[in-house]
Amino acid sequence: MPPKSQFIKFYTTIVVLNIALIVFNLALALGHRTPYRFINQQLDLTDEGNIAVWFSSAQLLIVGLVALMNGLLIRPNHISSNLHRLVWFSAVIVMVGLSVDETAQIHEWLGERFSDVSGAEHSSHMLGLSGGYTWLLLLSPLILGATIMLAWTSIRCIGRCRHAMLISFAGLLFWIIVIGCEYFEARFMSAESGIARGLQPVIEEGSEILGAAMFLIAFLEYLRTQFHARTQPINL
Repeated sequence: MPPKSQFIKFYTTIVVLNIALIVFNLALALGHRTPYRFINQQLDLTDEGNIAVWFSSAQLLIVGLVALMNGLLIRPNHISSNLHRLVWFSAVIVMVGLSVDETAQIHEWLGERFSDVSGAEHSSHMLGLSGGYTWLLLLSPLILGATIMLAWTSIRCIGRCRHAMLISFAGLLFWIIVIGCEYFEARFMSAESGIARGLQPVIEEGSEILGAAMFLIAFLEYLRTQFHARTQPINL
């Protein structure tokens, strides 16, 4: 296991990369573009199939990998091993699923199909949803279940490492902001202010990648501290 200083350098790098990408997109939203069209396109979080989206997807995939390592390598003494593995393997499914969806945009496709073929149009409009945004209604049980699972993971598993638990909750808060932005996106898009329309996707996508970064740091800190505690010599 690398020393703590190496982990801190990695955490710092992850946070700096995420913040730099958000600041760049904030500048794009405010109309401050670079003279290079390729750079503007590749680092635009609201675009598809570019470096920014692949970065977000890769970050989620790494979070899933760390969750898998926690489930396989850590032998807890505060909860049963089976429950511990179940929680972490569930986190793997959530993170890998989000990683795939980040590039494939499956949730939007499902929302559009759901809106077209079901009788849920009336319910969707009552909730202020339409078109592709009906995925929020369709996937609401999964969203609620994933939220509860991640909160339980933060408290019951990662809670052994208090600072990691707080970082994990920060990640969950960022992702709740993402859901809120998705729900109110249509209202932002109909706003008269071009700034409001431009800032909404930056807040949404920025919160998404920051949330993933927080989970990555929290999961790694749990792995580091628990692995370190397991390998400490026992003083007789």
